Order: sequence, then C-alpha cells, then structure tokens
Amino acid sequence: MITSKKLSTKICIYILLIVGVILSIAPFYWMIVGATLPSGEIFRVPPRLLLVII
Repeated sequence: MITSKKLSTKICIYILLIVGVILSIAPFYWMIVGATLPSGEIFRVPPRLLLVII
C-alpha cells in the first residue's frame, strides 16, 4: 500500500518530469513553427505560436 507521502512524492516527480519534457520539446516546436511561417510573419509582434494549416 502506498502511503500519502510516497504518493505525493511520486506526483511531484511526475509533474517535474512533464515540465522538463515540455521545456525540452519547446525549442523544436518553435523551430518548426518559424520554418513554416511566411517571411512577412516571422518578425510579427506578438509572434504566432500555433501552426495554422489552410
């Protein structure tokens, strides 16, 4: 049986791992979005973070 302290420790570890994965994948996502934007929108402020497929 898992105690509440062990469970909360596991939850904290999984949250930290998920945040780490998101931070690791973010530059690759940004690179793909930047590569697919038209040249006029590359320097747009604020930048568009989502890919729009037409």
